[in-house]
Formats: sequence, C-alpha cells, structure tokens
Amino acid sequence: DGAGAVALVKSGEGKRMMDVIRKELAQFSNTEAQLADDRLQFATLMRQAAYLSAILMGLVLFVQLIRETRQATRESQKLVDDNNSLEGIVSERTQELEREKTRVEALLADITHRVGNNLAIVGGLISLQARQFDDPEVKQAFAGLRSRIDAIALGQRKFQFLPDQLVQFT
Repeated sequence: DGAGAVALVKSGEGKRMMDVIRKELAQFSNTEAQLADDRLQFATLMRQAAYLSAILMGLVLFVQLIRETRQATRESQKLVDDNNSLEGIVSERTQELEREKTRVEALLADITHRVGNNLAIVGGLISLQARQFDDPEVKQAFAGLRSRIDAIALGQRKFQFLPDQLVQFT
C-alpha cells in the first residue's frame, strides 16, 4: 500500500532498508567479482598446467625419440660391422676357392699330360712287340690293338678341361 511506503520513507526505515539492500547487493557483487576473479585465476592456472603438461610430454617424447634414434644408430652400425665382417670372410673364402681351383686345374692338366704320355708309351710298346712276330694274323691283331690305343689317345688329346665347362671337344 502507498501510505505504508510513505510512512517508511518518513521514518527513515526505508532508507535504512535501502542501505541494507545496497550493502547486501555490494557484498553480493563483491563476492561474485571475487568468485569470477578466482575462476579466472583457476582457468589461467589450468591453462598453464595444460601448457606445462604439453611441454613436459613433448620433452619426454623428444628424449624417447633421441634414445630410439641412438639405439637405431647403434643397431645400424652393428649391421654395417657385421656385414663388413661377413664380406671379409666371404672374400677370404673366395680367395681360398680360387687358389684351390687353380691347384685342381694344374693337377688336371698334369694328369691329362701323363695319360697322354702313358698312351704313347703303350702304343710304342705295342709296336715294338708287333715287330717281334712274323705271323700276319698276330701283326694284324697288334695293329688293331695299336689302332684302338691311337683312337683312345686321339680322344684324350681332343679332351680339354675348361674352367667354365666340364668337357669340350674341339
């Protein structure tokens, strides 16, 4: 009612009530401002914590990357060292095999030469033996034998050992 309001204003009670409301409103406003400031500070701290966490995570990942890179480098170097060692072993073995091949080729050439010499000696001995007989059948048998030995000797002379082929007839 209007009369009651006028009475409150005249008695000063309305002013006192308005002062209380203003004071309460100021306290509420200050409290809200403080809460807003606190929320802003908390948000700032959380953002800073998030940045710090991201930086720390990045640092941890960087350190892990460095460790893995070093490990990969060590493993790669070990592979290079192992490969060089194996290449050395293969090179030594290849040289050994080449020396052995040369030795075997020399032995084969010597054996081939000796077989040729032996066939010539056998042929010569057969001819000498055939001269001791006057019987034409015996001489013919020795001539046939000599012919077979000469055929073997001819085949032996045509036989050549080549490194890339086992046998080549020329």
